[in-house]
Amino acid sequence: MKLPEGIVWFGNPEPWVFLPGLLIGGLIGLGLGWIFFLSSPTLASIRVLLFWLSTIVGFGAMFAVFVRTQVIRVGIGGDRILVKKLSGTLFIQREDVASISLNPPVGTVADAIKWWGRTSNLRIEFRDDTKPPIQLNNIPDGVKLRVARALNPERYPGDPLEPARTPGG
Repeated sequence: MKLPEGIVWFGNPEPWVFLPGLLIGGLIGLGLGWIFFLSSPTLASIRVLLFWLSTIVGFGAMFAVFVRTQVIRVGIGGDRILVKKLSGTLFIQREDVASISLNPPVGTVADAIKWWGRTSNLRIEFRDDTKPPIQLNNIPDGVKLRVARALNPERYPGDPLEPARTPGG
């Protein structure tokens, strides 16, 4: 599928930080499961089967959640945005959007990922009742403000493609 022309892409560093965490957490779970399931010789064959079955199910569940929730990059162009996830690309047109909420408000497009403290929540609701609302919470706050400006310029005035100026720069 060819992506439309005139799209400006904004990357998201968060998934690349969580992927090693996912693998490390999985290895810790693997070690704990090894201790729990295989520490006693009683019913050893059943415990080995349960250990590997739970390991496969656990890794599969963690990977499925990771793939469905992580945003790789966001493209903004004119009156539309594209959200590139590991599981596919979402196309959102301005005329399809009923409302956008950005809570708490974001100050500037230069706001980066906050690794601690509260970040804003971006919720997009559609005019069509068959489409569920979308929450884009795992992208930098500055990109959330750009998305809100592109899809609802009346409520969030400003250029969604303005250059990010860091304080003192």
